[in-house]
Amino acid sequence: MKYINEKESFQEYMERFRQNFLESDTYVIWGAGEKSKKIRERLPDNILFVVDNDKKKQGMAIDGLIVKSPDALKELKENNIKVIVAVHAYMDIFRKLDEYGILEERYCNYREWLLIGDYFLKGCISVPEVSFIVNNRCTLSCKGCIEYIPYTENKRDFPFKEIKESFDYFFQYADYANDVVVVGGETLLYKDLAAVLKYVYEHYAVTGHVRNISIMTNGTVMPDENVLQALKLYDIVVRISDYKNAVGNKNIVDKLLTIFSQRKIKYQIENHFSRVEEGKWFDMGNPLKCRNMTEKGLREHFDKCAVACWAVWDSKLFNCNGVRSNIANLGAEGEPDNDWCDLRTDSKEKFIKYYLGYNNKGYYKFCNYCNGYGEYINKTSLLPGEQMQNDERG
Repeated sequence: MKYINEKESFQEYMERFRQNFLESDTYVIWGAGEKSKKIRERLPDNILFVVDNDKKKQGMAIDGLIVKSPDALKELKENNIKVIVAVHAYMDIFRKLDEYGILEERYCNYREWLLIGDYFLKGCISVPEVSFIVNNRCTLSCKGCIEYIPYTENKRDFPFKEIKESFDYFFQYADYANDVVVVGGETLLYKDLAAVLKYVYEHYAVTGHVRNISIMTNGTVMPDENVLQALKLYDIVVRISDYKNAVGNKNIVDKLLTIFSQRKIKYQIENHFSRVEEGKWFDMGNPLKCRNMTEKGLREHFDKCAVACWAVWDSKLFNCNGVRSNIANLGAEGEPDNDWCDLRTDSKEKFIKYYLGYNNKGYYKFCNYCNGYGEYINKTSLLPGEQMQNDERG
């Protein structure tokens, strides 16, 4: 996450970014996956090469660009070459770049580059991705759940009318979203899911405001016929988290893949696990247990955290899932001036600030109840999908 220096105005920050990163002739991209695709499309003649931690990708060519080991960055001496980090946990990569001796003014994350680039060059607000929350009901009770489902008492579907309003308010700010994700809870439990998919497709995909629509599922629920038809008709990608090693007979991923293949519905298996230990989740900790950090400690904690989950709930934009889940699912009051951007009343400048990770304090009150996300801050891990027992809530 990013905290803009209190001594620098937001406009000064934007102008500094424009000079540093939009006027460069040459770039290196960290990340050979989907997140870098739009940047590669924008800069076909300005990318020197791509780097990626995945050794299987190193040596390959994507869009005519060679994928190298990150060690290749150690040889970058020219200050005019900028590094755009196109991975989810970009704060961890920033630490690596610091270790390589690459100065902070020479690297940025892909969200900054895309949003600020479009703001200056096209006069529009374009966001790489955003999630819309439809419920907090789930079939599982996973340890380390970022939604804090095991601690949630009031599990429910959020009204369809509120979901539509969230989309409408969001796109009064954003002109374009590359990826829109509909998520829960367990998304396939949402009774009006087909109607939500129809709404976002007809109002925002057809009109050119949204490029890709997907839903998340934990692989334990079979969609009904209306949802299956909507997935196919509206070209939705189903993103499946496969927890077969933890949930036993509840897992029906193989059946889902058979149905999706037969119906020609797009899907992908998600592998959004941590790198602390191969195939594990970061353990975010007990959200009811205060860490008793000082204000200085909270700011340092926030600055190290690599969480980057832009989600809309109740027509509010959150840039931390922990903060949103604490308010939406655990009933915390939150701090209106700091914890979210209210899409009904706040300015476009606050929307841009918030999407870039800015907040007024430089931390969230909830940071005191979270271990943080990313290798640099969190060394604890869990088996993905491992189920929590009632006596483990603490």
